[in-house]
Amino acid sequence: MRTLFAVDVQPEFALGEKGCTLYKKLVKLIENKNKRYNRVVLSMYVNKDNTNMQTKVHYFELQHPELHLPKDLETHWHSGYCPLTMPKFGKDEHVDVVGFDTDACVLATAYHLFDNDIDFSILVDGVYSSGGDAMHSHGLAIMFRQFGEVVNIETTVDSLLE
Repeated sequence: MRTLFAVDVQPEFALGEKGCTLYKKLVKLIENKNKRYNRVVLSMYVNKDNTNMQTKVHYFELQHPELHLPKDLETHWHSGYCPLTMPKFGKDEHVDVVGFDTDACVLATAYHLFDNDIDFSILVDGVYSSGGDAMHSHGLAIMFRQFGEVVNIETTVDSLLE
């Protein structure tokens, strides 16, 4: 079984030309969910009052995110770096991770999947950071160091859209 785990594919995180281009591709991939994947799971960020994101990081955006994705998808909301109640994945399930931000929520999700012995791949060209190229590169460098071959440079989003 193959699952697409789309982390924070929200227009608010799709900054700059690279972010906007990737966002459009990921929305198309999610909308074509039955073509390549048995299951699509979304992790979506929303800010809540008095969370660490507000009190320690001073992040106040996304009070009511507007979704431009199909409404019938399995969605796990969070107000930190990854959902506290993560989706359940079976032992025969492979999870492809895409989304925003490479250096934050995607990285936190990867740690969670790794620590819970989930079979997963980070699709390198399917992730990006609203912090720009440098933060994206730093996030990837950490993932290559921590997860090795889990960081997939061979499967591309474009090939999944064909």
